[in-house]
This record gives sequence, C-alpha cells and structure tokens, in this order.
Amino acid sequence: MSASVVPSTLQVDYDNNITDLYNAITQSKWEDAVRAAKENPDEAKTWVVRHYEGNNGGEKEIMWRFLPIHSACARQPPASVITALLEAYPDGAKCVDDQGMYALHYACGNQATREVIRLLLMAYPDAAKKKDPRGMLPIHYIACWGPSSISVVDMVLVANRDVADARDEDGNTALDLAKDGEYPERDAVVAALRRWLDNNNGTSRSFTKPNRTLSSVEEKKDDADYNMYPMPRSTTNSSSTQFHHNHYLDKITQLEERIKELENESKQDKYIINELRGQLKRQEGDADLSRQQYNHACDERDGLRQTLADLTEQHDKFKKRSEILSDRLGSMNASLLTMMEQQDVVLSAMKAREEQWEALSDLRRGKLKELVSLEEQETVEEVELRSCLMKQTKEMEAIKAVIAAPSRRNDPEPTRQQPSKKTTSTPAPCTTQGLLVGFGVVLPLTLLIPYHAINEFDIRNLGFRLAWVSLPMTMILRTFEAVFGFTSPQHSRSLWSFVRHTGFVLRPHYTDKGGTKAATLSSVSQILKEYLFWVAFLAVAYHCFASANFCPLTRLVGTEFESSRIVYWDAPHIYDIFLQACLMNVTLSLSMTGASALGSLLTGVQMDDKVTQYPMFLSESVSDFWGRRWNNLIHVALKQGVYKPVRHATQSKSLASLAAFVVSGLCHEYVWMMLYFPTSAQLAAENGNESTCCLSCYCQSWTGKQLIFFGWNGVLVALEYLLGDQVSRYSQCLPRVMRSHLIVLLALPVGHLFTYDITHAGYFDHLTAAVPAISVTGTPSRRLSTSDPSLLSTAIGLLALSGTFAEKDELPYDNRQLLGLRGGIEGSLISSGTGRSQTASEIPVANITIPLHFHSGSHHAHMYIGSPPQRQTLIIDTGSKAMAFPCKTCKKCSACCGNHASPYFDPEVSTTHRVSKCGSCLLEGISSCSLFSDLCTFSQKYTEGSSWTATEVEDVVWLGTPDVVESLEDHMGTLAIPYSFGCQTSSKGLFRKQYADGILGLSIHDSSLIRALYLEGLIPRNAFSLCFTHVGGHLSLGGSLPVPTQYMGGMTTTPITHEHGYYSVEVVSLSIGEKIIISKDLYSDLLDDMNSGKGCIFDSGTTDSFFPSSLRKVVGDAVMAYSSSLTDFSTNMRRHTYTFEAFQRLPSLTIGFANNANLTILPDHYMEGVPVDASTGRAEVWEKSIPLTNRIYLDEARGTVLGANAMYGHDIVFDVQGHQIGIATANCHSNTISSQL
Repeated sequence: MSASVVPSTLQVDYDNNITDLYNAITQSKWEDAVRAAKENPDEAKTWVVRHYEGNNGGEKEIMWRFLPIHSACARQPPASVITALLEAYPDGAKCVDDQGMYALHYACGNQATREVIRLLLMAYPDAAKKKDPRGMLPIHYIACWGPSSISVVDMVLVANRDVADARDEDGNTALDLAKDGEYPERDAVVAALRRWLDNNNGTSRSFTKPNRTLSSVEEKKDDADYNMYPMPRSTTNSSSTQFHHNHYLDKITQLEERIKELENESKQDKYIINELRGQLKRQEGDADLSRQQYNHACDERDGLRQTLADLTEQHDKFKKRSEILSDRLGSMNASLLTMMEQQDVVLSAMKAREEQWEALSDLRRGKLKELVSLEEQETVEEVELRSCLMKQTKEMEAIKAVIAAPSRRNDPEPTRQQPSKKTTSTPAPCTTQGLLVGFGVVLPLTLLIPYHAINEFDIRNLGFRLAWVSLPMTMILRTFEAVFGFTSPQHSRSLWSFVRHTGFVLRPHYTDKGGTKAATLSSVSQILKEYLFWVAFLAVAYHCFASANFCPLTRLVGTEFESSRIVYWDAPHIYDIFLQACLMNVTLSLSMTGASALGSLLTGVQMDDKVTQYPMFLSESVSDFWGRRWNNLIHVALKQGVYKPVRHATQSKSLASLAAFVVSGLCHEYVWMMLYFPTSAQLAAENGNESTCCLSCYCQSWTGKQLIFFGWNGVLVALEYLLGDQVSRYSQCLPRVMRSHLIVLLALPVGHLFTYDITHAGYFDHLTAAVPAISVTGTPSRRLSTSDPSLLSTAIGLLALSGTFAEKDELPYDNRQLLGLRGGIEGSLISSGTGRSQTASEIPVANITIPLHFHSGSHHAHMYIGSPPQRQTLIIDTGSKAMAFPCKTCKKCSACCGNHASPYFDPEVSTTHRVSKCGSCLLEGISSCSLFSDLCTFSQKYTEGSSWTATEVEDVVWLGTPDVVESLEDHMGTLAIPYSFGCQTSSKGLFRKQYADGILGLSIHDSSLIRALYLEGLIPRNAFSLCFTHVGGHLSLGGSLPVPTQYMGGMTTTPITHEHGYYSVEVVSLSIGEKIIISKDLYSDLLDDMNSGKGCIFDSGTTDSFFPSSLRKVVGDAVMAYSSSLTDFSTNMRRHTYTFEAFQRLPSLTIGFANNANLTILPDHYMEGVPVDASTGRAEVWEKSIPLTNRIYLDEARGTVLGANAMYGHDIVFDVQGHQIGIATANCHSNTISSQL
C-alpha cells in the first residue's frame, strides 16, 4: 500500500532565482550538490519550474517542474548525492513531477548505479510498480535503455515480482522491450527477465498443497506418550511413611547445600578461567604484534631490495642513454656544419631581399615627396597615392617578417627579439623644422587677439565669442602635443594640415587607413534626432524650473547670488550645483550635435560629435566623470597636449593629471573673462561711461574660482591614482547609486565656484534667446530679446538651409562634391558598412577559399598572427563581432584561460605587435578606455554563463591551412593585413574548457576581418560564404564557392532585414516535408514570433537550431502525422533509437524566406549520431537500431536561431556589401574544391 505524500509547495523559477543545489546538479558538480543539500535542506524539497510564453502573448506556461532528486537521477549521480537528498527530504522519492514520473523512473532510464537504485527502493519500494503517463514501469526503462549492471534487474523485481510480466500502453512487456534494445547487456537482461517469468509460473503451481492430518497410529503414539507420565496416588498417613518423609527432607537439604557449594566453586572456576583467557588473549596480541613487526621488517627488506634493483636498472638505462647522446652529439655536429653551409645561402637570399626592401623604401620616399607637393589639393590622385604607399608599407613589413623568420629558424641558439618601439612617439617632421619657431613667437600674442576682436567689432553673441576664445587655447594645446611627438602622421604632414587639426574642435571620424569616414544619411539623421531631443529636453527642463522659480535658471536682476546658502548646505541649493552642471552638459551636447549635423551635411564627411559618451549621473569615480562623461573634446585635447607630455617628463600619473586640471582651470578663467566682459559699445549704451560696469550680466573679473574648482578635482583624481587598489576595492563593494552620490558629495565643497559665475552672468537667460522652443515654452529673458543673435539660432537657420542640399535619392548624393571634398575618400556617402547603396547584383565568385575542420560541435579555421607567425585555432562565429584568443599576458595562464588546441600567443616574440592605448582604440563600438589603465579593453558575456575579458592589440594576421609552410608561401602574401583583435586576459565557463583557442567574429561590423580584407583590395567584395560539413567545410572570401559545379541547384538571395549586426532575414513560411504548416495566411502569429526580437538569424557559432516555443504544438502535430508517431520533436522524444527504415520516415524542415529563397534542413543534419558518407554528406545505411538525438529545439521565447546544423549541405553567402544572404544547395564534402583554387 503506497504512502500518501503531501508535495512541497516551495517553488522557484529556473531562469530567475534557481537554487544553488539545483544549479550544482545541472552542472554535475556532485560535491557542491552534497554540500548544498546538507547546508540548506529546504532546497531539496524546492520545486524548480521553467516557463515559456504562451500563444498570442498570453500568460507564461510551465515547460517543466522538477525536484532536485528528479534532475539528479537523470544524470547518473553518485550514491552520496542521492543519500544527501533523501536525508534532506525523505519524501522526495515519493514525489511525482509534472511528467508523471518518479525519481526511480529517471534513474532506471539513465543507467544509474546499483547503489542508487537500492537507495531509491529502500526509500519508496512501491515506486517499482508505479507507471508513467505512457504506462511504463521502471523495469520497462531498464529493459529499453539498459542497466548499469545485471543485478539492478533482480533488485527491481525483488521489490515487486509482479511487474515482470506487466505491459505498457503499447502492450509491450519488459522482455519485449529488452529484445529490441541496443546495448551490450541486452542478452543478459533478456535471460534475467525470462528466468523471473519462469520462476513466477513455477511458484504459482507449488502454492496449493494438501492439508496434513494425523493418522490413528500417530494418535495412539500421542496417547502413549501421555500415559508415560505416572499420576501420584494417595496413601495413608502411617508412621513409616512419615519417617521416610523426614529422611528424604534431610537428604534434600543436604543436596541443596551441596549444590550451593558446587555453584560457588563453579563461579570461582569461571573467574579463574576468565583470567586465564584474558592472559591468553594478551599473549596472542603480543604474538600478533611481534608477527606484524616481523612482516613489516620483511616488507622493508623486500622494498630495499626492489629499490636496489630499480637503481641498478636506472643506472643501466642512463648508461645506454649517455651512449645514445654521444652518438647524437656527433650527428648534431655534422648537422651543424651542414646548417652553417645552408646559412650562407640564406644570408645571400636575405641580402637580396634587403636590396628589394631598400628599393621599395626609395620608391616610397619619392611618392611621399610627391604627396607632400600635392598637399593643398584634395584630389583623387592623392587618395590613390596614399593607398599605394600603404600597400608598399605592408609589403615592406611582410618582407621584414620573412627576413626575420628564416634567421630565427636557422639560428642554432635563437635569442628573443625585442619588440620594436612605436613610431608614434617620434615628433613629426614639420614640428622640428618650422612649427616651434612659428607658433612659439605668435602663441603669447594669440591670447590677446580675442579681446581686441570682441571689443573692436562689438561681438555680443556668446557663440562667436566662445569660438574666438577657443581657437588660441586649442592651438596652444596642439602645439604642446606636437612638441612632444604625440600628433598623428596625417595631421603633421605639413604646417597647413597641422593648422587644420589645431583650429577645428569638431574633427572627422578617421579610418584605420588614415582617411575620413563618409557620412551616411542614416548617421546624419541620427545626429539630427539627437539634436532635436536635446532641444526638447532643454525646453521642458527650462519650463519646469522657471515655472517653479528654481535656482539653476532664476537670477533676479540686481540681486547677488547667496553662495553662503550652499556652504551651509541648505537642502534646495545642494542640488542646484548638480542641476546646473547637468544643464551645461546638455547645452554642450546640443550645440555640438547641431554643429556636427551641419558639418556632415555640408561636407559629406562624418563628424565626431561625442561630447559625452555616457550619462554623467552614472559616474562611479572622479576619473570616470572627467574621463568619459564630461566634455570629451576638451578631455582629448588636454590629454594629448598636457597629460601625456607631463607624464612623459615626470613618469607620474598623479602629477600629469594634476597639471591637466590646473591648465583646464586657467583655460576656464580665460574663457569666462573673455566671454562675459562688456565691450566699449555696450558700456556706452548702458550709461555712457566706459569705466563703470553696469551690465551685471557681463561683469566678470579674474577671481580664481575656476582654478580652485579644477585644482580641487585634479587633487581628487591624483589621490585616486595613488590609492588605486583601495579605490578598486571600494568600487566593487559599494552599489552604483552610493558611488554616484559620493562623487556629488566630493564636488559640493567647491561646486558653487564653477556654477556661480555661469548663473550670475545670465548664461541660462541667454539660452532662451538661442533656441525658440525654449523661449516659447520657458520664461523669456528680462534683458535679451528673442531677436538677439546667437550661435545656436544661427545654426538652426543654417541647418534649415542646408537641408535642401540633401536629396532623397541616395545614389546622386553619393557623387556630390561639397566644399572641395570628394565623396569617394573611403567609399561613397552611403558607406559599405550598411551596403544599401549597392544593388543586390549577382554575387561574385570568391578568389580565396580556406579549409575548415570540425571538432567538439564547432567549425574552426587556422589563423596565423605576428612576425614570425604563431598559429591559433578559432571558432567561425557569425554572431560575434571581434576576434579574441588567450595571450601569454593572461592572468595565471591555464588557471584562468584554460588549455586549448594551440599554445598561448606570445606578443613579445612578434616584431609587428602593437598594444592599443587610450585615445587610439581601433575597435570602434567594441573596446573602450580602461578606468584604471591607459589600455583599450573589452569583454563578452554569453547566456550560458561563460565570459572573457581582453585587451585590444594590433598585429599582422592571415587565414591559412594546418600546413605552416603552405600558409606562409600561398596565403601570407595574399591575405596578410594589420588587424586589431583581443588578447584575452581572463575567461570563465565554456571558454576555459573548449577545444578552440578563441573566436573569430564575422558579424556585420565596421571592424570585421572581411571588411578589412575588402578595403585592402585583397578580396573582390565585402562578402564571404560558409559551406559546412560534419567533418569540416570551407570558408570562401569575397563571394560564393569558387567551384559552381558543386552546386546542386541555383542560388537564391534574401535581404538582410535588421541593422543590429546579426545576419537576420525574414521568414515567410515553414514546411514539414512537403506540407506548409506556417505562412502569412496560416498561423501568421507564429510567423511573427519567428521574426520577432533579433529575427531569424544565421549563427555559425551555435551548434544547434532554436525555434520559438509557441511553435511546439503545431510543429509537433505535423511531425507526428508525417512520421507515423515516431517522434514529435518534444523533450521526451529527443533521444530515441531508430532503425534505418524508421530514420527514413523522419521529415525535412524547409524554411521559406523573402524573395523566394528556401533552406531545407534534412534529418541527416538535425539528428545527431547519424553515420555520414564523407564523400556525399548523406546518411549511410546501418543495421539494427542506433540511438539518435534531435538537435532542433522549440524553446526560444522569441526569434529564431539557425545554427551550424541548419547550414549543412548549403553554400551560405553572407553578402554584407549587397545587404543580402545567398543560399544554394551544394556538395561541401568534395575534395575538388581545394584542388581547383
């Protein structure tokens, strides 16, 4: 009779708050699971539930619901785990999950050990006769999948022998299932089940036996035995009888006394015997101890003899090895003589290559002189000349690397070659000649020019004043930058290029090749959206603050601002400082985005408008605020012109930071003095007396407030550098909100020194006249009319006028030439990054194809990095952006980054290696400046929990084959380019355990390797294709597979639908076999689920394919109908045994895309474990039954992921330039692909 169990009501969500016990079980960390069960017993009775979104966006439904003991039994746990779980929750063995199964079902179906089965049966014996929803008992699971040992069968049947001949819903007994099983112990299981069935039949016949009755003879015997005992007879009470009676009594008394004496003697004898036995035992113990000591001595003797024998054997081996080494030494001497002879040949070849290098150098110098002479003319010839010089430079670097490689290989005692120094630390040629002389004399005078210009021309516009004041300051900073050699080469080719670099705060985006980045209509519209957002934000803020008479915007005329109220920490005014700083930051963003949009529209070149990159209210430290959250333009200028020179001279971060802040304070003092001083015309208009300052809004004197404010912050930053470790620890302990408030508190003592002059001078009142929206929404200024000119109002007019220059048709706008700039500096105005200006023309054939190899569920390519080259094995991943792998700079090496297919990349060996520093990060949108160092860093996290962190570096890279010599000879000259990637410094999860060294990201991004190859002219198109097989495949660069004869059909294309970097396409239908089950007319809501989120993406880095969970019922019913109930793609039917005939009944899945493109996924590809013919890629015929696993999952919340198994048997072209995906059925296994390249 089964016990009634009240199930536990404790429940947690798998995706949000999974328990430590269940997490340890899912990762098979059994020791952690035992520890968690003992420390938190309640977790053993806590149900773990996973949900999925219901149909039509309804409430979430339960996907599964398990106890920890259910999940553990499904993973072949050790007996200690089950013991701990049952001790924590004994009734766990009696609980049924949402699938109607007990823990014993999972244990029997997953070949659990005999001890685990015994523990579950002891906890709940009746589980042996409990059926699951399909009518299967635990003995059926054992018969179907096999036991861990034959004794498990007997153990389950002993618990309940009646289950031996029980049948499931299909009418199969355990013996029937065992006969169809495919596991080594099948025959033994069949024999055991037959033996139990036969024993059950024999026992039932022997149960009925005749009742035993007593015979008459036996009855007489019993009577005779009864009569053997005489009954006493009564006698008369005579004297003789009395005498005898007394005599007997005396005898009895004597006998009793004698018995007592004997008993006493017996006790004494027993005591003596016990003492003797104790002595005997002690003697036996001493004898055993002596015997053990003797045996131990014998063992030591034998050990010494064996050690002597081993030493003798080792001596003989060493003697033989010494003889072998002597022979090898002689042969090495002979080889050394041969190598010396070969070295002469190599040196002669090196000399010839050096002569070739010198010739290229001379040619480059001549081209450089020609380029300098054409400096003033922005022509197409200049661009072609620059690209030619860059190619020649790369050829020279490649020749250097090849020259270094033979010498390193043929040198009998190689020495480590030190990395070459960076050329960016050398001052530019123009700096050393005329730059210092020209600017050194003029610079002191430039600070007086704005004063005379503003006073002479009566400039009242704050924007024009700011422009006049900023120009000499930027020139001073740029001059210091050039003096110390921190000016980039493209800005120091001549004096005119340096002046342009100096005078303009807004600078174009520069590419890796030194050219400017063409603006796109999408980028310009994005800047305009940001500009309008800031206008609206300021209008609303000004209206709210002015209506409430709030301090940041209110300054009564003739009333001094009471700064003492801030000193006394009056609550309303504490936040005034912070709000004023926020409004200034927004105003800067507003003005710079407007100017950037105007410059992009007029020139066709994308401008750098990033005044701030991150919200200032999320600052985590003082250096974080000033480094990337407040006016990055002046930050970059101060870093190049002050911070780096001072640090170069003093080798101190703290002194360099303090110097930068002091210079910034002086610059701000100069700005406010020039920005708000009254001109002669203003004073005359006020009261006719120039000596009296009556315009309070323009009265400003040298007070030193700005210098104190910035000096205070410079001290805070310097202290942060000095206390780096302590600041790092506090940053990790305190929440972000507390850190941000702490930054505000540190700025409060001197914050009013920065904001007081701005508010008192009427800065925000003047803002109402600058933007009409603020004037209408907010409170008009008391002093300035809306007709007063300002830089922002002028910019709005120019933007409205320049809007007519932009035509709606993108193709004619691509050829515009505005302000002397041509639209083809790096490409068209619509850059090749998006590819929308390119027509979806016929995809060209790739000019290079690289072989791939398959291992551990992923496809890999061989990448060669550095000079001399070092090989790394990388996963081909179309869902990632960057390339990264472990370097020898990885913390604790194998402990943090794991062991992989290749040794760690050693940057110190490569002569072309370069580390990217802050201010020159090349992976735009991926890497950023580190908070506590001057390096560019980035990281990546994945949904399963793995992650890695890397430092951005640059080196020469190229794709090759496993053969190093072939890769050097055939691929280095055609594919080697300088490229930025990540040196992993730490990793967690699967990245530490995987076979591959790292990852090669091929998603849509400006920093992708494919785009870099295309820009260098090495491939014909910004495109590539993947042709996957079960053993490898091919990666074709520049287009489709170069052997079209391998195609089994024509190639169709479908457009890329999203702009998020993934290869996303639109799904229009889904078919099972030949039947369409989902389309725009049939279950259109399910079609929306497939296209929602990121959409339907091609991700080669994912092994399996994933579809939305809302498709489960429709797809399951269609598959069941097609395969005659063989499978339904559900979790319960994921792993199953198939004969070849049953396998052929499985359906194919066809996904229809826009533009009539189709992708068919065959059972050969989505079923794991299928034996495949290496020449055709199709399934081979097999005998009997084999277990196969379905790798198509219907559990995504939204969107579709087509992994590597969906790409098998197709040539998938990722045409970034054409903004399309090409699909063609192909034989990717053919060996003729490599032979025809």
